Amino acid sequence: GNFTTNSAGNIVAQSGESVMGFTVASPETLVELNITDVASTATPSTAATITGNLDAGAPVVTAIPAGTTFNELNSAATFRSSVQVYDSLGEQHDIGLYFFHTAVGEWQVDAYIDSGDTSEVAGTPVAAGSATLSFPETGVLPEGTTVALTATGAWANGATASSVAIDLSQFTQFAAGSSFYSVDVDGNGVGTVAGIQVDPYGLLSAQLSNGTSVPVGTIALALFNNVGGLDKVGDNQYKQSDTSGDPD
Repeated sequence: GNFTTNSAGNIVAQSGESVMGFTVASPETLVELNITDVASTATPSTAATITGNLDAGAPVVTAIPAGTTFNELNSAATFRSSVQVYDSLGEQHDIGLYFFHTAVGEWQVDAYIDSGDTSEVAGTPVAAGSATLSFPETGVLPEGTTVALTATGAWANGATASSVAIDLSQFTQFAAGSSFYSVDVDGNGVGTVAGIQVDPYGLLSAQLSNGTSVPVGTIALALFNNVGGLDKVGDNQYKQSDTSGDPD
């Protein structure tokens, strides 16, 4: 079972023979299992969920900048981080999130993307969306509260314009440093074959570079009435004999 691939994309044993099996296109006739055309298309991001905390003791921001430069935003923001999303072509983009502590328990969250993603000239913030968080004295949003920032972007690479709903409802406001605990974003880029995996039932799948897997086919197995009667022919291979019986 120590398989590899040859120049034609066939999955082969170490001795060079092709691994035979059944596929969706050939469910009854044995064919060579091949990964040449195995790949995945891109899936654009549409939703993200962020879990984190905003420092209740952070100074209040008296003036929120218009976002004409990233330096201006970085200097004024109480806390900042970013989320990576995929467009319809599989390219990844950063959405910068800038948090401004505007009053006790109140936060404004502004999303920006770099103009280099939307035009030929990079380095200028492009507003992508905004939301407001209002925390009670407990520092935890009431159960059922929904706070979503819809970040939109029209990409210069020709991809479909994105609209990503970023759920901020899991944030807390405690007297601790501001940080993201986790970021869960859907979507993926185009994947190429990075490895091969076989499950206990013989389903062979290609493991792709984007973290997904694609079924290739099911390895064909045979049963013999007398397995001990098979003839050894070398290279960990066996051949049917008169005493082994016919394969089932």
